[in-house]
Amino acid sequence: MNKNLFKQVAYATTSTAASTTLAMLASGEAFAAAPWAPINAVNHMVDGEEKQQPLSFSPRESLLGLLLNASAMAGWASIYEIVLAISNKPSNFPLAAGTATLAYLIDYHVVPKRLVPGIEKHMSRNGLIVCYIALALGLWLSPRTSELEERNI
Repeated sequence: MNKNLFKQVAYATTSTAASTTLAMLASGEAFAAAPWAPINAVNHMVDGEEKQQPLSFSPRESLLGLLLNASAMAGWASIYEIVLAISNKPSNFPLAAGTATLAYLIDYHVVPKRLVPGIEKHMSRNGLIVCYIALALGLWLSPRTSELEERNI
């Protein structure tokens, strides 16, 4: 991976991790007055289904949930940036939306139940849609983040 591609993946990972985390917090608050519940719910991948995850901030569960989310976002950011590099095209919303749609399809229709995010248990269907829109926006806007950094803004 060339240095520029690695840098773009890092920017896209940061952008998508931030945007999806904010979307999960907002959706959890709106649906159940429990903003940390969706983030903590992801831990079922590590702890198993039988362990009840906390609804409020908890150092272990919340930080692990943030780490798992950031790891997933690194994967989707890598796919997005590699496709952009291969196609030699600038960041664009249709590709970002397609990547987010692929993420949803894999998250909810391909992977085994143990690897399904679990956030859907703590938000409305609209909240879940907002999270995947946040993923698309995070991917699409990530080059703007790198441009600001390069201009030292």
